Amino acid sequence: MPGDRELRELLDDEQPLTAEEKAALAAEDDPLASELRGLGDAEIAPSFTAEVMQEVEVREPSAFARVRDAVLRPRLFRINVAMVVPVAVISAVIVAIAVGKWSRREPAPVVVRTERPAPVPSNEPPEGTVIATFELAAPDARTVAVAGDFNGWDVTATPLTDANGDGIWTATVPIEPGRYAYMFVVDGTRWVLDPDAEAVQPDGFGGTNAVLKL
Repeated sequence: MPGDRELRELLDDEQPLTAEEKAALAAEDDPLASELRGLGDAEIAPSFTAEVMQEVEVREPSAFARVRDAVLRPRLFRINVAMVVPVAVISAVIVAIAVGKWSRREPAPVVVRTERPAPVPSNEPPEGTVIATFELAAPDARTVAVAGDFNGWDVTATPLTDANGDGIWTATVPIEPGRYAYMFVVDGTRWVLDPDAEAVQPDGFGGTNAVLKL
């Protein structure tokens, strides 16, 4: 910048400074310009640039710095309108197809489980059979059964019961019509002839069996 003296002289003359005058005045008060003037016409060595570059330490950025720069570096996203429209149309078609398939899905079949009711006991005899009643007075017996041709002479197949404890043992058995020999079995070992049998016949072993005709 020009000093007070120069400013006063310039103001007194009321003439504008030329470019050379302004540069000369600025150089007089600029310390850096004075120092450069002191150098004169000194020449710069050719190796000056290489020596300066050797003094500059080039440091590689750390891994953390590289990651930070990659994450925080602002990016510019460009959208191509010509590509957005087809993508939107394809997406809408896919959604429409998925919704249509879902709406047309057949409902799961309903499984109805039914249980057959237990058969209700009936007093009616099976078809083709008649009810035969067996009865024996045995007040001292512990068990009474009837065995004959109709049950294969099985002493456990047809037991009699004494429901009221009066000593009268009875059983009702559905039997197909026919003629059958039978005997009562008391306490599992004693064979007893039915005293009320309508008929009897020899058993082939020197004894007698009762006969039932239906």
